[in-house]
Amino acid sequence: MRPAQAIQHTRQTQCGTALIMTLVFLLLLSLLGITAMSTSTLEEKMTGNSKDQNLSFQAAETALRAAEVWVESTTVATQLTVNNANGIYDPSTTGTEVWDTVNWSSSNVVTYPGTPGTPASGSLGDVNTKPKYIIEKLTTEALSPGTRITVRITARGTGASDNTLSMVQSTYAKTYP
Repeated sequence: MRPAQAIQHTRQTQCGTALIMTLVFLLLLSLLGITAMSTSTLEEKMTGNSKDQNLSFQAAETALRAAEVWVESTTVATQLTVNNANGIYDPSTTGTEVWDTVNWSSSNVVTYPGTPGTPASGSLGDVNTKPKYIIEKLTTEALSPGTRITVRITARGTGASDNTLSMVQSTYAKTYP
């Protein structure tokens, strides 16, 4: 009879410690899982933003290269006549740069893949808005056989959304006979 009383006595002294410890471990594992999910979600957003930024940069770079090709293909200096429209501008004299004062959604800029004075046609992958560029005629130098014109090209591109914006510039010189 003695062993039966010992078993009964042990059952009366249990307080549910194993249950409490299990619930604490379950809570810790749940917090660990929630933290891992939050970190994963944040990293996914960062990767998406990085992709969008790269897309906008590539779009701006594409427009910049197209403008350089157009300047190189001009055969006479008069094709770079400044009229502050159709994408060809004089440099700023007010201290505010031309690319800051230009209305990038107007028709006074060149939309890729168009050229100054020619409307754009075609598309450029996943970008939301086609990239655009302007050309500033910086200097005209008279040379003994010909003329050298130096221009600054500013291109602006967006990514998959218009909230991502990249601008790139290059200075380009061409000598005309």
